[in-house]
Amino acid sequence: MLSTPFLFDGATISMGTAILAVSVSVTAVCFAYFVLYPLIWYLWDPLDLRRFPAPNLLAATTPLWLMKVNAGQKRSYVLHEEHRKHGDVIRVGPNTVYFNDPRAVIDIYGHKAISRIAKDSFYDRLAGDFHDIVQERDRAEHSRKRKYLANAFALATVVDMEAVIHANFQNLLDRLDAFIDSSKNKDMNGYEAAGDAGGARAKFNIRQRPGAHG
Repeated sequence: MLSTPFLFDGATISMGTAILAVSVSVTAVCFAYFVLYPLIWYLWDPLDLRRFPAPNLLAATTPLWLMKVNAGQKRSYVLHEEHRKHGDVIRVGPNTVYFNDPRAVIDIYGHKAISRIAKDSFYDRLAGDFHDIVQERDRAEHSRKRKYLANAFALATVVDMEAVIHANFQNLLDRLDAFIDSSKNKDMNGYEAAGDAGGARAKFNIRQRPGAHG
């Protein structure tokens, strides 16, 4: 097979040599970006994240581990197991730390947190042209928008909504019961009988009503 020569910086080289040179360059760039840079960032540790445990070195240095977990559609289960093994705080990326402690909610999502923690540019990509209060990264603009919603989330307002939420939830349960009991779903009786035989109804209180089943 003949290779077509062409000029490169005043010198004539073959097509095969050019392809080899490009391949070596691309390989070197990929190696530097995907291997050297993550390792240097991990060792440099400017955010002091190495003190947090990680599932493995891949999870601590690249986003690939978390991407694999997400692709397997078992993210909640896997993260729960990792928290169980490593504790309430784990590192799952070069700049990503997950918390499993309710005390962290105020520190991360509380109103005062915005003065100490800057939201990532991820929220800009999520928002598009308009930033709501969750996606807003500008502190002054976030405070302005928060004033419009502050009353809705006040403790007294939330407590007053308890009866409304309870009524709607009960309505949902009633509708689910009606759907299950409808003539179009008589085949559910077989599943219920199997559940009774296996003790599922008693164990999980499935559709149990006062006075039902003795």
